[in-house]
Amino acid sequence: AYDVTPKNPMLAWGEQRDGRGAFQSAFIEGQYGRGFKARFDDGIQQTLELNALRERWTLPLRVLCRHGVYRAATVLEALAGLLRVEFGGRGGPIRWALPEEVLTDVTG
Repeated sequence: AYDVTPKNPMLAWGEQRDGRGAFQSAFIEGQYGRGFKARFDDGIQQTLELNALRERWTLPLRVLCRHGVYRAATVLEALAGLLRVEFGGRGGPIRWALPEEVLTDVTG
């Protein structure tokens, strides 16, 4: 469950005219029917369904991320819809992941 109240910062799936897209920074402007109007940082607005929204993270953030199996990881950076994650703490393997590969926050 996400907090999708107006003015809330989110990551939203921004689709371009050529069909490509990526998760980008956006603010929710309001709910319209079953969708949510999002304004991206570049000023473009789109109405999106809930499954096209993700919470915006404060980095670094501990998560569970899929790397063969789901393992504890730290999101170090978010860039162009990809996440740079480190597995196993300092000095562990680092790889790029999609936001869909992140399961949940790890407490502690």
